[in-house]
Amino acid sequence: MYLGEPNRKNRVLLIIGLVVFLIFLFIISFEKELKFFLEVLGDFGKLNDPERRIAFFIVLYNLAGFVLIGFIYVWMISAQAILPVQNAKEIWRTIWRLMLYILRLHGPAVFVKDGKVISTREDVRNGPGVIVVDFNSAVVLEETVPPPGIGRAFEDFFHQVQMLLGLADRPQSPRVFGPGIVFMRKRERIRGTVDLRRQFRVIRGVTAYTRDGIEVYANVNCIFTIGQPPDVVEVTYEGKEQDADHLRVVRFEQVNRDYLRLVAIEDELERNDRREIHHVSHGLSDRDFKPYTPLPPVSNQPEFDRDRVFAAVFAQARSEDRLLTWTELPARFAASVFREILSQVRFDELYQLHGRSPGVSIYRARLRQTVRNNGLLSYRMVFLKNGEPFQRRRVYHVSEIIVSEVFPLMTPKLLRDRGIKVISSNFGDINPVNEAIYHHRLESWRAPWQRDTAIRAASLELEAMRVMGRARAKAQVDLATHLKEIFDSKDLTDEVVAVRLLRALESSASDPKTRQLLPPHTVEILRLLQGRIGEGGLEGRK
Repeated sequence: MYLGEPNRKNRVLLIIGLVVFLIFLFIISFEKELKFFLEVLGDFGKLNDPERRIAFFIVLYNLAGFVLIGFIYVWMISAQAILPVQNAKEIWRTIWRLMLYILRLHGPAVFVKDGKVISTREDVRNGPGVIVVDFNSAVVLEETVPPPGIGRAFEDFFHQVQMLLGLADRPQSPRVFGPGIVFMRKRERIRGTVDLRRQFRVIRGVTAYTRDGIEVYANVNCIFTIGQPPDVVEVTYEGKEQDADHLRVVRFEQVNRDYLRLVAIEDELERNDRREIHHVSHGLSDRDFKPYTPLPPVSNQPEFDRDRVFAAVFAQARSEDRLLTWTELPARFAASVFREILSQVRFDELYQLHGRSPGVSIYRARLRQTVRNNGLLSYRMVFLKNGEPFQRRRVYHVSEIIVSEVFPLMTPKLLRDRGIKVISSNFGDINPVNEAIYHHRLESWRAPWQRDTAIRAASLELEAMRVMGRARAKAQVDLATHLKEIFDSKDLTDEVVAVRLLRALESSASDPKTRQLLPPHTVEILRLLQGRIGEGGLEGRK
């Protein structure tokens, strides 16, 4: 339950009635003592009277005991049940807010969870309030200008008294707070809240024009945050010339505990960043370098940075007739980079195959690199002790490498000025807006495949015809050889020769390769002829 729970009239009347009843009961119970107590307050000389002295101390004891017990009770409630306080200062300020709540002089009581404000109808009150911020969030407060009048002087004086008692902070506007309890001043309001966790945004249907004027669209997404430290890239000079144009990003892989292999030297930095790094590196001396140590892993836990939260909330961009929040900027910037990249590429280059074009992957990598470099980024210089340039795929001992401290890139950029770190960005499948272009491109892709298929089928058909021709020639040679052997036999009758001849033809026709070249009933006709010749031979012998 929060302090800003909606007001209930019946409950308030019940509490007031109960307090009035207790006061009335106290007056009735100690009527005589209260009368003597007031007389003593008017004339302390009456303390010499034993009866009045006893009555005075009875009332004083009751009042002091009530105040002490009430204070202890309120302290215990404030320390355990109302807010997640952590120290005596927060308990003291919680007690003051509780008293204001009892007197109906309190302000809003708000819970900020995951960057969103959770409040009630009563949280529009103008007065000292309290905000509970969870560990994923941050809040920015700003103070409104008080109206002119004599009451302003009293408010300032009252605020000074609260400062002396430790119940309020010094005047400051705006104020930025991270996770924990925030005690608002009377005229403060929430300017903005921030979710420190990773944020994901996608813009669907981003249209762009290719170099040859074809309109296409794709979904562009971006992952970013203001709750993580910036990535650190290791930078060195490629070759022996040390100028801004030869600065490159290097990547090592751990071979074992003491050896590193240089796996890549990439030109990933923008020109303005290279100039800044080159200017800083020339101001470094030998004392600014130390032996190589691996970079610590990036923590996934949200971290609160006051300056980054302030920049994200206040440095808003305007789009047409409205202001854009910081969460909208990275995806919009990625969409603009996507349009710029496609404006330099012909449509056919996006999907060419067989190694004739790098395809979409290289443009996705360019988008990730450009958007990342526009956000927060840090670097450190990496050199060899002997002054020689690094070489790709070479293995180095860690004692050969020296590094500088980590420096943040300070060149002004859209996302960097707002404290935004870009983790990743990408775009989906690229499709033409006009379906006719898609079908035309599909036919263009299909044409070489159909041509290759036709050429392959023709070559296979030619090879089959050659195989069939060789098989036919071989069958003819075998048949001619067999027939020659039959005709060369001198001791055979005509009927036997005829039967053997038909059997030879049947055997040749039974070959699957030869049978494919003959009429379908050739074998049956040969067998029928054999039967007729056999019957004729038997009748002749009879």
